[in-house]
Amino acid sequence: MNNGYKLGFTIKQLHGAFESNRNNFFRQYNVTGSQMDILEYLDGKTNKMATVAEIQTYLNVSYATVSGIVSRLEEKTFVDKIKGVSDRRQTNVSISDNKEVKDLLKLQHVYLESMDQKVTEDFTESEVDTLILLLERLLSNSEGT
Repeated sequence: MNNGYKLGFTIKQLHGAFESNRNNFFRQYNVTGSQMDILEYLDGKTNKMATVAEIQTYLNVSYATVSGIVSRLEEKTFVDKIKGVSDRRQTNVSISDNKEVKDLLKLQHVYLESMDQKVTEDFTESEVDTLILLLERLLSNSEGT
């Protein structure tokens, strides 16, 4: 089977299209998709807090990239940065109680659900289930490569 390049390229194109559409949508709210990813990640944590290193691992980007995104979120009062107690080099990031953050997270859920419906509008429910299963397998198979 020699579809590996085509498969990888198609996934890359799909990811680019999703990110471009999401960034275009959230531009009106003065946030980026990457900023929303961090807010979503923090919101999913039990204590609404994570270290910059944890966010880096989750997003699979450089520490400097995460640090820059977090700084921009802090400027918008969407997150708070807290130095570690036992290790001052460690930076904890917590989601703020800013109402706009809660509104953006709700908006993201609605947006992502509508995008899922749009891109699968001509799929059966079974096809969507199979697609999700196959994508999860691809992700699992690619880990550590």
